[in-house]
Amino acid sequence: MTHRINVKPSEIDISNELIGSALNKTEREVVARNIIIICLNSDDTWIPFSWKDYRNLCSHEIAEESMEKNYLDLFVEMKLLSFADEKYQVTDAFIAKLWEFVK
Repeated sequence: MTHRINVKPSEIDISNELIGSALNKTEREVVARNIIIICLNSDDTWIPFSWKDYRNLCSHEIAEESMEKNYLDLFVEMKLLSFADEKYQVTDAFIAKLWEFVK
């Protein structure tokens, strides 16, 4: 039986933009914060999302060929996101990586 981390997006403090997180890179922190904001705006749940969803739901303009897509794919490699049926999904490892920001 796998233990799930029961943390909502709203329980992660993004007010300081995740600066200094265990993600160790500003660009990764930006993408992680965008994921949290997308989920906050989707009934405060960790929704699965496609690359198109990510682009449409972010508050800033993102080109089709963007480094942010590379970071989403890197998060899959790092097991921070899972990827199935063209959708990304936050994993417990994502939340654990940002644990210092949980309120």
